[in-house]
This record gives sequence, C-alpha cells and structure tokens, in this order.
Amino acid sequence: MGTQIQARDLGPDDFGGEEYEGCNEYLNITRPDVIHDIHRGYLDAGADIIQTNTFGATALVLGEYSLAPEARRINREAAGIARRAADEATAADPDKPRFVYGAMGPTTRTISVTGGLTFDELAADYHQQAAGLIEGGADVLVLETGQDTINIKAGLEGIDRARAEMNVDVPAAVQGTVEPMGTLLAGQDAEAFYTSLAHRNLLWVGFNCATGPEFMTDHIRTLNELSRFGIACVPNAETRVSGIEAVVVNEDTRPTIVGERTNVLGSRRFKRLIAGERFEEAAEVGRRQVRNGAHILDVCLQDPDRDETSDVVKFLDQLNRRVKAPIMIDSTDASVIEESLKRLQGKSIINSINLEDGEERFQRVVPLARDDTARGAGGGLHTTTPTRHRRSRDGLDMAIVNSEMMQRYASIPEEERTLSEDLIWNRGCGAGTDRGLPEHQPDIIGLSGLLVKSAQMMVETVQDFRAAGIARAPVLVGGAALSNRFTRLRIAPEYGGLVAYSPDAMSGLARGQYHPGRR
Repeated sequence: MGTQIQARDLGPDDFGGEEYEGCNEYLNITRPDVIHDIHRGYLDAGADIIQTNTFGATALVLGEYSLAPEARRINREAAGIARRAADEATAADPDKPRFVYGAMGPTTRTISVTGGLTFDELAADYHQQAAGLIEGGADVLVLETGQDTINIKAGLEGIDRARAEMNVDVPAAVQGTVEPMGTLLAGQDAEAFYTSLAHRNLLWVGFNCATGPEFMTDHIRTLNELSRFGIACVPNAETRVSGIEAVVVNEDTRPTIVGERTNVLGSRRFKRLIAGERFEEAAEVGRRQVRNGAHILDVCLQDPDRDETSDVVKFLDQLNRRVKAPIMIDSTDASVIEESLKRLQGKSIINSINLEDGEERFQRVVPLARDDTARGAGGGLHTTTPTRHRRSRDGLDMAIVNSEMMQRYASIPEEERTLSEDLIWNRGCGAGTDRGLPEHQPDIIGLSGLLVKSAQMMVETVQDFRAAGIARAPVLVGGAALSNRFTRLRIAPEYGGLVAYSPDAMSGLARGQYHPGRR
C-alpha cells in the first residue's frame, strides 16, 4: 500500500495540509478515491484478499499527527473503502469472492523493548482500531509485523473487547516478523512465538516482512510442525543493485556497508588525489574500501573548484578496472549522473537527490532510469531519498562508513558495542538526551540528523528538553534529513523556546557566533 501511495505523487493538499503530509492513513479521509483506485488495481490483478490502509492507524501512531481522536473513524472509513472495492469485484465475478483484511500494525513502541506504554493502554488503542475495522466491514483482523508478543497479546485483547462491544465474532490472525538473528525483536524464536499464542482461536499464524524467503524457511517449517492454525508466509521485498557483481540489500544482509572514502567532501586525501589528477591512485582508494568490507562505493567528486563531469569520467574509467562492487553516484548535478550511468554497466544507486529545492532536480534525474541510453549503459535507478517518508521499522539497512577503519566486532569495547547496538536496533533511542543539560545550562544546543529517523527523534528530544526545564536555550537543528518546514511545523511547537534551522554547518556556526547569549 505504501509503495502504491508514493507512486501517486501526492502533495500536501491531498493529505489535508502540510501538518498531515506523510500520514498515509489520513488519505482514507482526504483522498478515498486514491485508496479505492489502489485496491481496484490489486483486485484487477487477481487478488483474493485486499489489505486496508490502516497499518499505522492506532491512536498511538496517529498521535504523531495530532489525529489520535480520529482513530476509530479512520479505520472505519478505510475498511469501508476496501469493502466497496471487494464487493464490486465480487459482483463482477461471483465465482471469485473477494475479502477484506483489516491491517493492524505493530505501532511505534514495544512494551518489552522500548517501553513507554502499558499493556492496557495499547489494548485500548487496538480496541478502537478493531472496532473501526469491524464497523467498516473487514472480514478478518490481522495483527501483522509483530515484534513483541506482549504487544500482540494486547492487540488480541483489544480485538476481544471490540468483539464484545459489537457482539460479533470476526476472526483474527497474527503475523510476526523475524529479525536476522533468528528471533522477534523482543527475543522469542518461532517455537516460543507460536506456543505463546497456541491457546487462541486464530484463523492463521505466520511471519511477514523482515527477512527474505530463504531465511524464513526454517521458521515457517517450525510453525508448520506445531501449528493447529493455517500458516502465512509473506516475505519482504529486497533491493538488488550491481556493479560487475550483484549485491542484495535486505533484512538478511543489513547493514550494507557503503565505503565513503571516494568522496571529495569526506576525505581530504582523496580530494588531493583528484585535484592532482592522480586518478589511478584515487581508484586504489576505492579498491581498498572494497577489500576491507565495503559492499558499495560512494563516489562524489563535487569540488566547486573543478569540472565535476570531467573528473567523474576520468575517475570511473580507472575505478571500473579495479572494483566489481556497485557504485553509489553521489551528485546533485543531473548531467554528472547521466555521464556516470553511461560508464557503469550495473544497476547503480543515486544519492543526494531530494526535494529540498523543489521538484525540478528530481524531475531531471528520475527519467534517466527510463531513458533507453541511460538504461542500456547504466541499467536503472535506485534512489536513496524517497519522495514520501513512510515510518521505518527498527533497524539499520545501510551504513556509510570508512571501511578501512572498521574493527572486528569482538575487538570493540563492550560499552561501545552496547551503544552501537542500541542505535542500530533502536533500543532506547532518545532516552537520556536531557541528561546533564540542566546542570550545565548550555547557551546553545545543537542537534544534527543524517537520517529521517533522526529528524523524527528530534521532536521527542526537544520534548525531553522542555520537560527538563531547559527550554530557555536556543536549539540549532540541521542535517541531511531535515527541512525548514519540518523544523517549523514539528520541532519548534514541541519546544517552547527558539528553534533555528541551519541548512549547512557553516550557517549553523555563523548563527551560533552571533547569538547574544553566547559566552
């Protein structure tokens, strides 16, 4: 559903205003025609069951957009849209009945791992979601992508309450998600997961998302041996990129390591080699990155004092002789991207393309993937910055690092490993961000967000600051994932003090330099 919504190129007006942009579930209210059309597409393709647009439609998740009071209504409307589409398809072909699957996602918190909510609070939220889906006509309620069995039990409790309220017996099903370590995020393996739910009367039990089909085989086999219910297996899609050799990016292989030393903005040594036109030596930097563990190479030659196109052509001609890894083309210039694709036989990744300067740049780059010349030479496009952000699940897909400096895992001090794992698996992210600040009373606080998740965490961070009584200090925010609009609409209202957006590090330094309260 999320991918299909992104493909519609919707704007703020479609979502009901800038403050709701990105809340796909609110489209059930503002653009029901779009959601109905997506359902029709799946039905026309032969689907027997269609999924409601309600993955994030609990009050807990909708509260991020101040829409918590609308949760039941949103679920009711979503189920109604899907019900009408399914009934239309059934009427057109009575021999092929169609059904509606009421999607109930895992929310953004887990009782066992992240905390921050109680069983009863979550059950109450799921009660309202389930009731709305039943009112709208869902045939089955599915708690999907479960990461914590306590959350799932709260969901089943919520479903039971909705059934009792409405005096109906709509069937329920459960689908967990298995992490690469072979368990749910909260730690249960497939046998423990099933045993915890075996007493329930479920339509089916299974796994979805997370790992690909090969990794899921053993877990599905375990369920098949144990389960008295039907079995569901819904593997996650994977991304494939290639140079001379292919790389599969999925939950089984994450994090994918991107070597970033072949970047004039990230390595002084590499910049000097390019400035001296020592392209063979510069290409050796890339080969060392791959030899030391990089799966993909980030190539950026955006030196304002040089001809970027000329440098890219000369460098890639040398690099292609030395590495087989896929290339991440890191440029904001469409002509540079096009010239790069002409020299790369694999399916590359394009970095640094976004909508910060409007749609013009994006519109120039995306067609390169469809252009016959670019496709014949470059072989397609994968962008690292989507046009619409969908809430990501816990975990890290891609890490851009200097692979030559990577240590063996066992040699990293335990304290640093714990901090790293907390970040990668989102264990307690944002916790303690205000620690020590009241005591030191800073003049200015700086927050930087490279990833979209980081920008979302800034909202919670400034809430922590405000609760700790330090809202008098101005906050400077910036980073690749941030925009002036997000700062204005999402971060600033949660702080109470001055929040200033800095599009780059130098402007941030300048603003801090002239802050009147600076010591």
